[in-house]
Amino acid sequence: IRFLQIDNEISDHGLYWAADAKEYLPTLDAAYAAAKSGSADIQVVLAGLASETLELILGGDSAIAAAVEVVLKNGSYDLADVHLYHDYRKMKAKIDWVAARTSKPLISTETGGVDPRSEEPSPAKQAQEVAKRVCLGLGNGLKVLTWLSLFDLTKEASAFSDMGLIGVQPVTLSTSAKPSYYTYKLTAGKLGGFDSAQMTSMGQCRFGFGANAKHLLWSESGSATIEIPLPELYALVTHVVESTATSTSPRQEVLPVTNGVARLSLSGSPVFVEGTSGDAYSACDVNRDGATNVVDVQLQVNSALGAAACASDLNRDG
Repeated sequence: IRFLQIDNEISDHGLYWAADAKEYLPTLDAAYAAAKSGSADIQVVLAGLASETLELILGGDSAIAAAVEVVLKNGSYDLADVHLYHDYRKMKAKIDWVAARTSKPLISTETGGVDPRSEEPSPAKQAQEVAKRVCLGLGNGLKVLTWLSLFDLTKEASAFSDMGLIGVQPVTLSTSAKPSYYTYKLTAGKLGGFDSAQMTSMGQCRFGFGANAKHLLWSESGSATIEIPLPELYALVTHVVESTATSTSPRQEVLPVTNGVARLSLSGSPVFVEGTSGDAYSACDVNRDGATNVVDVQLQVNSALGAAACASDLNRDG
């Protein structure tokens, strides 16, 4: 056992946490002492702070805020857990409120979307939120961030039942991976092993890998053009997987870096940006869509016939 969480959630509605702070604290203290006597390496996690609770606190409920502050200040624990649902744009404010009231590291064992209480759900929006919530969580200081569920929770309340990365049909129990599954896989692959994370502004996160960096970017205000400093010759731009109708692989493009800066256009759909020293596309991928197929052949034919400008000198003979 590496981690031990004492109760699931501190909530405003009594669904999991029926006791008040005065009753929870002695339970937490006793459990902490017992865990440490078994193994000093066990990390004791405070009951998760419910997203609904934090919504009320940010809305000005002073009574709930006072009760949670007592637990954060006086409890015996190693890590504090923040549950992050609702509007993803409020994640930073929720994390900041908790971080200001404890010196212990923060994690999130529950985040998920799209939350129908905040936004109309769709597979594409959920795929986008996977990357956005990772940025907003890790970029604002969380040490751990995990999605709510791998599979849809068919017996859970309707607000949470469709948040899994793999869809489940309630009657047949057949399953199918959603676009969000592939985006989660992409995100883990791109960001695994980072040694620093910083959210410089809404929609702009920088993840450090020693002297190198990868960026996770999107725009909250329609189309926007930004400049990202990169020391390499090219910028590899990888788009989140929004649809599995045609491919489960992310769309990629390569942009030039001019005077140490890559210039790119953003939308509401996140992209990963990283430097690369060489052109990441095959010379045969004439239209640079990440696939080598008959479309590229036709483009070469058009060039040879003079119907289009030459886009790729395959044998490099000029």
